Amino acid sequence: MPQMSPMWWTSLMMIFITIFVMNMSFTYFNYNKMINKKKTQIMTNYKWMW
Repeated sequence: MPQMSPMWWTSLMMIFITIFVMNMSFTYFNYNKMINKKKTQIMTNYKWMW
């Protein structure tokens, strides 16, 4: 479909890039939250032996 306007391809590429970036940021923050939750859980459940 090269006869289509370049604007169509550009918009498609921009949509793809934005979806990709949003997905990556969402997974990153989700992973960060999970790691922090695990850390706090370990810290709260750990009994200190003084």
